[in-house]
Amino acid sequence: MEHNQLIIRPAQLAEMLGVSTVTLWNWRRKKIMPEPLCFGPRFIGWKKDVITEWIDSQQNTTGDSL
Repeated sequence: MEHNQLIIRPAQLAEMLGVSTVTLWNWRRKKIMPEPLCFGPRFIGWKKDVITEWIDSQQNTTGDSL
């Protein structure tokens, strides 16, 4: 999997974090994670920089990694 891309798709993000896509949607619904960008009805994703900042902020907040 290529991690240097600008947009991270849901399945890729779930794999990177070691969670299911259902968990991503639950986190999204609970406002735990950033909202994805919508490029079309079947194409959503997150900017790599946004996810990197979110992961860093989670580590700083909890002292643990995701």
